[in-house]
Amino acid sequence: MLPTYSKEKHMVEFYHHKLEHSQNWIERLAIISLIQLCHW
Repeated sequence: MLPTYSKEKHMVEFYHHKLEHSQNWIERLAIISLIQLCHW
């Protein structure tokens, strides 16, 4: 496995976790955008 991939995967998991606990819809939108960029 590539180290860049595992780091990216860790970031996505971190943002998913943050998203679950976020009450701010603007923050949620920003996180969703970041996740989509990571998956591109």
